[in-house]
Amino acid sequence: MTILYLSYDGLTDPLGQSQILPYLLGLEERGFSFYLITAEKKEVYQRKKEEIGKQISGKNLHWLPVVYHASPPVVSTLWDLWVMYRKANRIVKNHPISIIHGRSYLSALIGMQIKKEKGIRFLFDMRGFWADERVEGGLWNLNNPLFRLIYRFFKGKEKKWFEQADHIISLTHTAADIIRSQQGVSAAEITVVPCCADLKHFQPVQGKKGNYMLYLGSLGTWYMLEEMLALYQVAQELVPGLRFMILSKEPPILVEKAAKSLGLDLNSIEVKEASRAEIPSLISASMFAVYFIRPGYSKKASSATKLAEILACGVPVISNAGIGDHELIFKDLRAGVLLQEFNSTAYRTALQSLLQKNWSADDLRLKAKEWFDLEMGIDRYEKVYQRMSIA
Repeated sequence: MTILYLSYDGLTDPLGQSQILPYLLGLEERGFSFYLITAEKKEVYQRKKEEIGKQISGKNLHWLPVVYHASPPVVSTLWDLWVMYRKANRIVKNHPISIIHGRSYLSALIGMQIKKEKGIRFLFDMRGFWADERVEGGLWNLNNPLFRLIYRFFKGKEKKWFEQADHIISLTHTAADIIRSQQGVSAAEITVVPCCADLKHFQPVQGKKGNYMLYLGSLGTWYMLEEMLALYQVAQELVPGLRFMILSKEPPILVEKAAKSLGLDLNSIEVKEASRAEIPSLISASMFAVYFIRPGYSKKASSATKLAEILACGVPVISNAGIGDHELIFKDLRAGVLLQEFNSTAYRTALQSLLQKNWSADDLRLKAKEWFDLEMGIDRYEKVYQRMSIA
């Protein structure tokens, strides 16, 4: 079976390397063939294209990247989508495509259009309530007539995709329930595949535990840096000598400014980049990890990759409620502590609860395998493809 896979996220982006390529490599091993169109950022593409090329060499993964343009706003995106659409049309014309797999909303514009023109089955891999995420994240100001028009356009399209797609992928059960209740989509038409982790790569590394609280990933927009630093401030009182290790590609100045405003000692906070190969050992060396995400309607559809990776390495997590399937996951996995509010009293209670328990790395990893194993995610995509091919 041959799949046309469309993504406006680049394969050379960190997200592409963790949440696109591992799934496709696994599915290719199971006999699926892919034509893959992605929008690649020039600088990172030049650095990473050979590495990606080696991973897909000899595989039935035919990568057809296009150049991503960031400006001028809106116009550049329309141009990129037009280039992707033309390339997708050529592939459909020249190859026996069984399914079009559209990753997120921009790719869905292309996928649904080709479905209408050619009658090829379309899989809407929604990745979250994207239009609402842009508004709640402050990227689209609805007081601006242009952004208000764009938002209404995508909400209208979203409704049609839920109605007309041959199948839907949701990252969370919470979002799936919303779609079923609001859009009348049946349970048979939607499959939940959370952001998974490669448990062969992310596993506990034996060694001495460091006196670290860990944060892993990007900062800004959704991630609540000031609140995480405030929790660290309380944690220092409970764990003498505790350091805060932030593994991120963001400029350290972002953390330094926020830390200074709280009066924190900058020497106790370490901000650095880490390669994918280094991350499991750095996670394993930490006492616990933290991430706070600003709650909102769109975040009910979010699944944090970092949660899967941290638990797979056997480290407990402090996070907050109101995000995706957090309530369900933290209750079922006993993965750590979930905050209901952000204040010093809540931070102290959460930290005391976490520090009093003797966490087992093996138990945390076993629970992570139930929810987030990459092989489980690949299994679910395989079943969806097979179901769509015979429907």
